[in-house]
Amino acid sequence: MSNETDFVKNEILGNFFKSNSDVGHVLNERMLFQMMIKWNPKQKDALTLAAEELVSDGVIEEKNGGLALTQKGVDKLYPPVGSFVRDAILSAFSESQSRVGHVLNVRPLLHKSMNWNPKQKSALEPTVEQLCTEGLMEKQGDNYALTQKGYDAIY
Repeated sequence: MSNETDFVKNEILGNFFKSNSDVGHVLNERMLFQMMIKWNPKQKDALTLAAEELVSDGVIEEKNGGLALTQKGVDKLYPPVGSFVRDAILSAFSESQSRVGHVLNVRPLLHKSMNWNPKQKSALEPTVEQLCTEGLMEKQGDNYALTQKGYDAIY
């Protein structure tokens, strides 16, 4: 039953991944039922064991009759952010052909961030602050403007 159990575990985690789930996101009974429609009988029989193994691994927890993603699960699903968010911010300046003093147009950046995973989304604000600390951007009221150092780094 190992192949079936592994299949079900991957399906459960895959569902969390596809919906960019964060800590506490619950996969309820209705969602599990919809997933199981496509499974063969052996895979359906493996659901309980697969869920128990994921709970035992600390990746999910049982919550309100469903399966909730834990921080360990988030860390397993999504790789470290690295320079992804930093590159996205600087690319937003570059794509709009910004010059020194131009304000970051946050709409395209926020539009892109809608598809980011939870780790990437939570790194946005600290990354903006880091770019300001490094002198690549500066805060101007509620906006962020490109500095000469930022301009030189981009182009």
